[in-house]
Amino acid sequence: MKLKEKLNLSDISFKKVLILAVVIAIIIICLVKFATFGTKNPNGDISGKTKLVEVTVTKVTDGDTIWVEYENYKKKVRLIGIDCPESVAYDADRNTKEGAKASDYTKSLIKKGDTVYLQTDVSDVDKYDRYLRYVWLEEPEDVNDESEIRAKMLNAIILLNGYANAKEYAPDTKYAELFKSFEEESKNAHMGLWAQ
Repeated sequence: MKLKEKLNLSDISFKKVLILAVVIAIIIICLVKFATFGTKNPNGDISGKTKLVEVTVTKVTDGDTIWVEYENYKKKVRLIGIDCPESVAYDADRNTKEGAKASDYTKSLIKKGDTVYLQTDVSDVDKYDRYLRYVWLEEPEDVNDESEIRAKMLNAIILLNGYANAKEYAPDTKYAELFKSFEEESKNAHMGLWAQ
């Protein structure tokens, strides 16, 4: 039995129902596209899988998390490979003086309006929908050169100055061994939080 017979419609009524269904489908598709515009980057340009992506800092949340803007698109970025003590956790009992110091240190290095360069490892986002990135304060000539990493990569600078622990989150481990050595170096030199 045909659909129009099941619905007990004449040819004209069936055509009207069919046209209405198509129009509603088009409207829904347009609304979904419009609703996701600005909340998701449809081109994935900020991913920077093959290159560094230049962005503008809009906010420093804490020692290891910042917000950036790219082509009028804002996103939270979690610095890969480091873990700073908490300073802005929803559970206030988790916030510490050390977390506030780490946050202040990161804020001394970058601020709203600064240009930074994002580098991807393997993962694009974490379970909280934050971009996972290495953040470069200056564009490096070679992302594998240790002297450039020490001087220009925010993640490394925070570690080297003793305001974070090296933290390995597989599969994003490109600099994991280097970061462990940076943490040991800062501990041995009693830098930052290790000075206490």
